[in-house]
Amino acid sequence: MSTILGKDHGLLEQTQLSFVGLDFYADNDPQVINIQAAHGAVKSITDDPGDFEQYDQVVRTLSNNSINWFNPEASIGGLDQINHIGWFFDLPFADEQLATDPLVLDGVLYYSTSIWSATECGASGSTSMIMAHDSCSGGGAADIVFDLNGDELLSSTDTVALYDLDGSIQVSPGQVAGLVSTNTETPPAMIRGGDNDFMYAASYFADNSSSAGEGGIEPGYQPTVRKTTVRGKNLGLSFWRKLF
Repeated sequence: MSTILGKDHGLLEQTQLSFVGLDFYADNDPQVINIQAAHGAVKSITDDPGDFEQYDQVVRTLSNNSINWFNPEASIGGLDQINHIGWFFDLPFADEQLATDPLVLDGVLYYSTSIWSATECGASGSTSMIMAHDSCSGGGAADIVFDLNGDELLSSTDTVALYDLDGSIQVSPGQVAGLVSTNTETPPAMIRGGDNDFMYAASYFADNSSSAGEGGIEPGYQPTVRKTTVRGKNLGLSFWRKLF
């Protein structure tokens, strides 16, 4: 039984493909002011970024290995015919850990992780990553999930793809499966929108001018809510009628 539950026979492994910092072309960038196709597109990609705050976004991409679900009839032929009964993803950073309960919406699994820094009194150096897996295979979602450049649209500019000044893609798009957020401590909440859904993630940010109040907020930190456009099914109004 232990062999069935092992990596080889029971669980499909998904892995991190890249962890990169992204910078985008700005609308007022004099280099691209007349190049509509490049607005909001990725201007530079940095592998294994150090200081996350130096980049517009820091993101993670995942493998998309195909899952072959276990069929009880296959077990009759022996262990060699037994396939996957689930999937797993080992969080890549040594100090990374699950921080919130998972949420499944429209076939996408959302959750947040904490990435603790090696600094003394690590809370001041902690950050989070909001993850989005295909809930069935554990790999990257089939469609673009996150609005990375903040234009409230989901397009190829919201992928790990490097654009030239004329708007042509120099690096093929890579699907983003996680993005760094500021100290997200609670599960993300989703609200349906007209064209897309919106994800709200409660977090806190450093503010050296703040002080502790009756709410017990630690000096130097203030709560905030981050709003991000995410993939939605665009179902519109839903209703039902009771028949019995």
